[in-house]
Amino acid sequence: MAEIIGFERLVARLEEMRARARDASPALDDAADLALESIGESFDVGGRPAWAPHALSTLANQIGPRRLLIEHGDLQGSFQKRVSATSASVFPTDWKAVFHEMGTQMHGQQHIPARPFMHLQQPGDISAIGKLFGEYLFQ
Repeated sequence: MAEIIGFERLVARLEEMRARARDASPALDDAADLALESIGESFDVGGRPAWAPHALSTLANQIGPRRLLIEHGDLQGSFQKRVSATSASVFPTDWKAVFHEMGTQMHGQQHIPARPFMHLQQPGDISAIGKLFGEYLFQ
């Protein structure tokens, strides 16, 4: 019977990876941080892709220059993360977030245009998260 050289070392390495996969909270925490950075970048640059501009009625009522979705910073500053051994979530605590993310309609007409910020919008975000998990599992 042929002996596979290094088989025990391979099995031990796979067991280490399996143990890390049971508690992926370090990688999930880093991924949540990356998502928070991506959301922050969307606010900083006015959307990726660019959000719809302010309506004329909004412009008429504002005093001084104002960036989209940033009047007092409440929405942008409301994002939090929750991480466990097997999952991570990033979410806003500001109740207005859903209206800006999805947009609204009034009497069948668009009232507030959708200005999405809650999804990873850049291809680099997804590959960076994949890299985080690869580094975590194969360390």
